[in-house]
Amino acid sequence: VDKGIGQIVNALKDPNGDGDTSDSVYEDTMIVFISDNGGAGKMRASNKPLRGGKFYMWEGGHRVPFFMTWDRFLSSAGKNGTDIRGTSVDEPVTSLDVLPTILDAGGINDPSSNPLLRSSPSDGKSWLPALDGSVTRLHDYLFWFRERAGNRYVGVVRRGRWKLIIDRKEGPGFELFNLKTDIGETNNMAQSYPDIVQELKGAFIKYANEMARRNGEEVPNVRLSRMSSV
Repeated sequence: VDKGIGQIVNALKDPNGDGDTSDSVYEDTMIVFISDNGGAGKMRASNKPLRGGKFYMWEGGHRVPFFMTWDRFLSSAGKNGTDIRGTSVDEPVTSLDVLPTILDAGGINDPSSNPLLRSSPSDGKSWLPALDGSVTRLHDYLFWFRERAGNRYVGVVRRGRWKLIIDRKEGPGFELFNLKTDIGETNNMAQSYPDIVQELKGAFIKYANEMARRNGEEVPNVRLSRMSSV
């Protein structure tokens, strides 16, 4: 991976390969790197200090490396034109945010004005405001959802530091973690913060009932009656 990325970067810096970088387009190119999700246990992959791996709803199953470079833009993209290259942002984003970010960078601030984009609106948001510090939170909630056989499912809803795992099949039913203090998801705080559980559960139910199945049928109402109460 490192070698392949290096070849791409070198080609951008010296397009014709003659050693003269005066024709470089690297400074004007946005490069986004995202890894595949979750190292697989059967391949002896390690996700430590994260818990779990591929196919699991703990952080080891879906938290991935995610970074971007864009020299000319980022060198003056901060407040009052400050240089924000090398900035780290502690704000969760997803691959859904890539397209809105590219559109925002290209000056397309209203995707609905484009007929192609209007027909398939994105749930993502541009992360440029998070880079320059103009917003502190891009998403009110983030969701992950995986169906299982027999009308069972496991889902995740996250708001800021709080993450709720909802499992229709396996106890304890609800797992609530504070990712700011417990990135390894070892301390289930569902019993200690029932109000947060109810809020996140309600957001998840609303989200799930708005989703459409891949075959175009509407998702049946999500019922959590079989799950343990908090």
